[in-house]
Amino acid sequence: MTCTTNQLGPREAPSRREFSPTDPGSTRPMKSIPFLISHHHLLERLNHIAKPLGYSFEPVNSLEALRDHLAVTAAPTVWTESVVDDGNWRDVLEVCGELPEPPAVVVTTLSDSPTVWAEAAAAGVAEFLAVPFAAPEVRRCLLSVGQGREAGKQLETAV
Repeated sequence: MTCTTNQLGPREAPSRREFSPTDPGSTRPMKSIPFLISHHHLLERLNHIAKPLGYSFEPVNSLEALRDHLAVTAAPTVWTESVVDDGNWRDVLEVCGELPEPPAVVVTTLSDSPTVWAEAAAAGVAEFLAVPFAAPEVRRCLLSVGQGREAGKQLETAV
């Protein structure tokens, strides 16, 4: 058997340090995800799951605070509980829909009602997650919604 590495050409060392989700010395900054939430105890678990992927959740306490946050900070996605103190997931979709480039909306709920999930999906919600959060589902959601939109933007600019 013959080694074919010489046919592939020389390998070049990376010119700069690349981000690795599991490397604590990564150089990429954390991406903040606003989360309209009233059950703040859920954030610790979510941040523990999200941190290795380069994300962190930032609690937002009201629809108006979410609107203010999104006016100054672009977010790849917005997370919300299905019902919050001053509204529900439909109100969050409306707030996000006011933006030129609306972020994907992820709805979390203490109930796994198929009726609510179907309504949310039909209205344009990107993901629907039931509490307690399963780490693989949270990771899948973060990667599909967060990176999916960034990859789409890169594709649009390349075409």
